[in-house]
Amino acid sequence: MNGDSSASQLARRIVAGLNVQPGELIQVRDHVDRPDVLIEVLLAIDLAGATPIIDHQSPAYLNRWLAAATPESVAQSGLQRRRVLEQIDRVVSLSGDMPDFSLAA
Repeated sequence: MNGDSSASQLARRIVAGLNVQPGELIQVRDHVDRPDVLIEVLLAIDLAGATPIIDHQSPAYLNRWLAAATPESVAQSGLQRRRVLEQIDRVVSLSGDMPDFSLAA
């Protein structure tokens, strides 16, 4: 990948704007399903000395999950997500289209 791509520039701006610090744990919420952007954001976080954790939630993925998940699995997932969030220092949310919530059981 070209280090001067627009995705690379965007990623560096995100990390600078968020004031990412060495040693931090950064959750990257992928709501856009754009591997090029995601990779650049992960790289920029790593280069800042922090550790990225991916939370893949693209609309395509969430639509499938909403259609298949049971109320019990949704509740359990929520508990686990809360535990993860308690460890996170900062969150980057790469946003896109909204999932189709009418698919929820």
